[in-house]
Amino acid sequence: TAESICFESNGSLVHNKSRTKACASLASHHGTVLAVVLNLDPASPNANTLSLFKDGVRMCQPQALPDCLKGKPLFPAVTYKSITAHVNFGPETLTPLPFKCRMLQDAAQADVVAAKSEVPADGKYEVVFPVGMPDEGTFDRLDDFLKKNPKYAEISDRMISEWIEKSGVWRQRGHSAKSKDKPERGFGVRELDDDSIRRAIMAVAPMQPRHYVVMEVKGNLLEENRKSLLAQWKDPMFKKIADVVVGKPPAEFKKQVQQAVLKAKQEKAEKAWEARKAEKVRQRLMAKKKKEAEKAKAKALKLAKRKAEEAKKKME
Repeated sequence: TAESICFESNGSLVHNKSRTKACASLASHHGTVLAVVLNLDPASPNANTLSLFKDGVRMCQPQALPDCLKGKPLFPAVTYKSITAHVNFGPETLTPLPFKCRMLQDAAQADVVAAKSEVPADGKYEVVFPVGMPDEGTFDRLDDFLKKNPKYAEISDRMISEWIEKSGVWRQRGHSAKSKDKPERGFGVRELDDDSIRRAIMAVAPMQPRHYVVMEVKGNLLEENRKSLLAQWKDPMFKKIADVVVGKPPAEFKKQVQQAVLKAKQEKAEKAWEARKAEKVRQRLMAKKKKEAEKAKAKALKLAKRKAEEAKKKME
């Protein structure tokens, strides 16, 4: 996404759904040490760049950090499959680098942002279950709630799909996102498409002390499904809350939804205009190429005719 940047095992650098080749494939073996170095030294010619090292050897030239990520907190993350990974945040590197640099655990105070863990006064973390009618602005209401209450973590199929995309896994062609409550996965990976990841999250989340919003439009409406969801949050550290949304919405919320709809329409119209513009350019290029091809063909025919005439004269 536009809010992330990463190296892949094939040597690609990925940002905002765009891949560029940064280095050779990172073929690894037991004991391989990979290091990502973020240069924040304003005096360095490579300030605000990322570099990748394998067993202490530079794998690529410094890669510029996108402007949208400069000056913002960056959260290290590792995604892997079919390997065993050990993460080292310091204070010392596992393999020496060709220069001295500080590890995350030993980072300068000016280079990090410390987030405080807020424990509720009563020791109870809230698990909110929104209850509303389908296609009645339930997810718009959720977005508004999360914007005003950022301490809550969303658990929904929509969130899982967005999380997968942010991890660099893109949907296959032909995907149709008609439902936010139960969006079609379409990633082409069995473990992602068969809800295995959702079951794993629902098994782990109730063990983590934090505030949650469990968004299930259909599930929170049906009694049997609702009981099943509530049963997963039986730990006494959680306080379960039903957020019932019915009736006439507040004027502020209506205004926000109308602005969002207007923005979506505007973006759609702009994309359509850009597509028409690109199509006109394509047609002009095709017409130009066709004209050039016809001109070249006529020239070739003229040349062939002249050569044939010259050959005929020689025979005579």
